[in-house]
Amino acid sequence: MRLLKLTLLAVMLPVFMYAQKTQVGLFAGLANYQGDLVESNITLKESSFAFGALLKHDLSTKLAIRAGLNFGKIQGDDANFSDRENRGYSFESNIFDLSAGLEYTFLAKDRYDAGGSFQKTVSPFVYLGVGIINSNVSIDDSIVRTQEELDAGNLHFALPIGVGLKADLTERVALAGEFSFRATFSDYLDGFSESANPDENDWYWLAGLTLTYRLGEDNKNSAGN
Repeated sequence: MRLLKLTLLAVMLPVFMYAQKTQVGLFAGLANYQGDLVESNITLKESSFAFGALLKHDLSTKLAIRAGLNFGKIQGDDANFSDRENRGYSFESNIFDLSAGLEYTFLAKDRYDAGGSFQKTVSPFVYLGVGIINSNVSIDDSIVRTQEELDAGNLHFALPIGVGLKADLTERVALAGEFSFRATFSDYLDGFSESANPDENDWYWLAGLTLTYRLGEDNKNSAGN
């Protein structure tokens, strides 16, 4: 327990020291799976709600470190697609998605003018990171799968890539809409591979809104302000 407290202190101390450069926020939106049990094109038939929390730390006006933890459900069912309904495969999985990376804002500018007045901005951004997905796949026992599929692990490496548009609502509060997909480099996110389509890996996307709050007492000293 003491080691855990010291680790948390070491992680959070830089955040408190440079709080004026840090934003905390929440995410709400949809998660949608793409893999062996859906058509190759993006479809909304398998969408489910997703929620999360995020932390950003400004390195400069345009560049920030970003970390996030998302929770949601992905699912797939052959019954939703006429060309696959006779196969009868289906699955559900609760997922935890932990990621970290860099966010680049294209049109970012100083948040305060030369006279110290706050300037609202609207800017597009891109995001690239690395992450880990923990999946908890649930599949009906009547569906026959290979031993490799039954033995597949729950942890999957992911490469999150995202785009979005964010706007300052106030000096501290910003709202953003974003879309990102998670390339997993695994064909077992849905619990199927050899029994379905072993030639292509599974992935999923997140789309929704984030609301962030800028910490610190003196935002005019923030990075990029």
